[in-house]
Amino acid sequence: MNINENTDLIGFIVWLICSCNLGNKINAIQGQSVICVSKAVTTKASLVIPKLSIYCLALYKVMLDKGTHETPIMHKDRVYRDMLYGNTPSIDAEGRLRPDSWERDFDTQEKTKALMAQITPENFKSGRFGYQTLRHEFMNLNGFDVDGAGNQTIDFDEIIQLKP
Repeated sequence: MNINENTDLIGFIVWLICSCNLGNKINAIQGQSVICVSKAVTTKASLVIPKLSIYCLALYKVMLDKGTHETPIMHKDRVYRDMLYGNTPSIDAEGRLRPDSWERDFDTQEKTKALMAQITPENFKSGRFGYQTLRHEFMNLNGFDVDGAGNQTIDFDEIIQLKP
């Protein structure tokens, strides 16, 4: 397989798994290899991918309004609880788990596209988009803006006295 900028990433992963004979090795020990196509989530890496933060601003607002928005933890919890170890897997024609089905929903995508067209440098922080959610999730990744934390007073003299 030739790898270039036009290679479908999922196709490459499938090729890699097959070429390594991973499926047979795992099956021999009663295991299973599964490809999971996840939704757009807030990560440190996702925010530096060009245009993805604009997409997330719109997507998060639409999914919040529909009650389908998930943080990365909530998303992976659903993958394991409902799809891998539960009874409600969403599987495509190629046998891949598709927890991104809520994101791929036609109505969700149409509303997301429409919102993306309205985002400008002047209005992206407004309540019309998912900026507050995206910011909160990003801050959480870095240990800030954590619900229930930050309400206590810290005595730095006590911290200085601590010994390893």
